Amino acid sequence: MKTSINSRLLGNLISSGSITNYEANFSKDDKGKFTLSNLVVQGEDLFKTFGTNGELEFKDCEFENATNFAPHSHKTSLIFTDCIFKDIVAFTRGNDNMLVFNDCEFKNLNIVAGSYSDIQINGCNGSCSINTTRFKSFLLGNWTNDKRNQFGSVELNLDQASGMVQILRSSFGLLSIKGNVPKDTSVVIDSIEAKHFELSWLTVEGLLRVNNLKPTQRFLMCYEDLRHSEEEQVRINRHFQKSFFLINKSDLGKSHFSSIDMRAFHLVNIGQSNINEVTFNTIAWPEIIFGFSHVLKKDIGDYLLRIPKLSKQEQLQTREVYRQLKQAAIKGADFISEQYFHGKEMNAYYAALNWKKNFWTKIILRLSYLTANYGQSLWRPTLCLAISTGIVMFVLWEVQNTSYQSCDFLRPQNLIDSLAEFMRLANPLHKNNCELKGMPFIIDTTGRIFNSYFIYNIIRASRRFVR
Repeated sequence: MKTSINSRLLGNLISSGSITNYEANFSKDDKGKFTLSNLVVQGEDLFKTFGTNGELEFKDCEFENATNFAPHSHKTSLIFTDCIFKDIVAFTRGNDNMLVFNDCEFKNLNIVAGSYSDIQINGCNGSCSINTTRFKSFLLGNWTNDKRNQFGSVELNLDQASGMVQILRSSFGLLSIKGNVPKDTSVVIDSIEAKHFELSWLTVEGLLRVNNLKPTQRFLMCYEDLRHSEEEQVRINRHFQKSFFLINKSDLGKSHFSSIDMRAFHLVNIGQSNINEVTFNTIAWPEIIFGFSHVLKKDIGDYLLRIPKLSKQEQLQTREVYRQLKQAAIKGADFISEQYFHGKEMNAYYAALNWKKNFWTKIILRLSYLTANYGQSLWRPTLCLAISTGIVMFVLWEVQNTSYQSCDFLRPQNLIDSLAEFMRLANPLHKNNCELKGMPFIIDTTGRIFNSYFIYNIIRASRRFVR
């Protein structure tokens, strides 16, 4: 049976140290740890002071209304175990104390100011925002507790963080990380699921590791914007249920991403960010990576309404993403990814060019793609070589009364001779036929030029993995 108590009375009892009067709901262990249990706290009030420098634990308590913890006179560590916060709970001041949440339910947890030695959130669910808060250690989830954190939304600002930040074995509707990771700080994100994963306005000078990230469909996301009509809003929300991986306006320094199947996300966007020095290990990339600079909540709706149309400027932004991924692959000695992203970069560059201003550049790019996929395809130049040689044989056979016309290449008895003649014409260095003049000579010479180009691409493709 829980005991109801007014929040103002509870705050006064804690501040004065008279909480021991509630013997049925109060206990103290040998180490001086105070525990309040089975309370239903009603009313809005501000917990300003605590009458102890030790640990104060709320166990199996319910907070009915908005609650603000702002201790300033004592260095009290706060522990919440199996607690339910039915309204907003805010922590607006800290004195290098510890803040721990175990198996709690939040409507909205806000840690918006103060200084904490350690923040731990284990086995909880709800929404969470941590901003302008100094902490030396932060742990969201752990490896030992079988119960995963499940948060509809977590927004974490690392501007004043230091030490170790760990986000482990948790599920999120939205995980948004921003701010600055200083040199003495390590951020490890491992074995999490997120419907929307966002690194926005993030500068990494220390260490950032993201491992085993997976999308999830567990959360129902809602997007509202008065700029859109009701019909458009329905379309946006339908798209908004898809999973996103977003990096926006960030400098990720020498971060590490590993063991992530990006193809599982419906949208992968890296906009106006520096990823040249990032290490990517065991990453499966999707067919399309976008380069928009949009922030998830503000402009994503405008994007969702016009998939898959991209402007010339957006194609240039996408090309820059592929260029940086190519540079990262070069630094990581990943030859396969380097060539893959080179092809993607050239395709995006082709789409960004204007036919009127860049006619010949677009012709060269399209010809290189169609005939060789920028040196990555072996069968394309081989097929083009066969087609080019076949055309030359057929034209010479038809327009010139030469030895070609006297030979029926399709008869079985002449198949070897036909193949030999085909191979001779495929060789751009074959001996000139003195009988060829005028148009047949032009056709033969043009075929030699194209065949040289196709043979070059065959050699290029066959040596693509040779260094």
